[in-house]
Amino acid sequence: MKRQELDDLHYVASRIFDDDKIVMAELNLLLGLCLRDSFIDKEEIAFLAEIFAKISKEQVTDRVWQRILEIRETYGI
Repeated sequence: MKRQELDDLHYVASRIFDDDKIVMAELNLLLGLCLRDSFIDKEEIAFLAEIFAKISKEQVTDRVWQRILEIRETYGI
């Protein structure tokens, strides 16, 4: 991952979590940024793990929580 791409991820995450919640569109945006080169590298996995650690089931809809669980399983997060 290039430094600029990592900076982009952190910037987007800071804008998304300004209300301590995440909706499906925001989750998909983060995943899309990680996948823009067609795979998720170890830095992106660490980034997503950090983001997911901040999210509890009570903060999101059931649909978003299920998607987070799917992403964790798919990418070993």
